[in-house]
Amino acid sequence: MIFNVFLQNGLGFTPWHSAVTTAPWAAGAFIGSAVGGIAMAGLGRRVLLTPGWSSRLAGLAGIYAVLHVCLCGGVSTVDLLAPMVIGGIGMGMVFVPLFDIVMARRPAAGDGVRPPARCRR
Repeated sequence: MIFNVFLQNGLGFTPWHSAVTTAPWAAGAFIGSAVGGIAMAGLGRRVLLTPGWSSRLAGLAGIYAVLHVCLCGGVSTVDLLAPMVIGGIGMGMVFVPLFDIVMARRPAAGDGVRPPARCRR
């Protein structure tokens, strides 16, 4: 969302243009989560974290490079397409196993049980 505000206020994109520019990140996250879920079943949970974070870092570095190089001449949606997809794939590859790792530490006995309400008197 902050990047969308930057595209609109900083670079003068319209809201629609900003949304279309950042949509490849969401598409990449969709692809990365599918790949992460399938690969996690065969390789294990923690194996995907390093390539996922590396891909996400590469995408963010690519966005920085595009903005740094193209800022004087103008940035287009096509310029940001590849870094957005790469970063989104990395995000998807990280979130699927990370959620599974975090939830694995939670005892199964509490599944479906609501914590008690705390009322002040």
